[in-house]
Amino acid sequence: METPAAAGITKRKSSKARKTPEWSSYLIKVSKKNAPSTSISKDTMILLNSIVDDFQKRLIASAVDMSTMDKKTTLKARHAQAATNTLLSGELARLAVSAGTRASTLFCGA
Repeated sequence: METPAAAGITKRKSSKARKTPEWSSYLIKVSKKNAPSTSISKDTMILLNSIVDDFQKRLIASAVDMSTMDKKTTLKARHAQAATNTLLSGELARLAVSAGTRASTLFCGA
């Protein structure tokens, strides 16, 4: 008896809907670092997760716009910094850029 692959029959891969990333574990870690005795309810976690998702999408879209304005096809760190500076304001933008720079230097090992 022939196997299905030998007979020319291939299994069709099921198309799964893309799962949006969950930020709950990271949000819990940050909240425990700042206020160890607090907890976050499920409804609040859903709301915070959607806020972070929305901001991530806007940041990516803005960074891509920055790279197309620069006539580049590669997204670079300075495009992400410029997008962060346009979406956030003042001290929050400076903190976000410095945290991103610190994270990328730790990741790259430079």
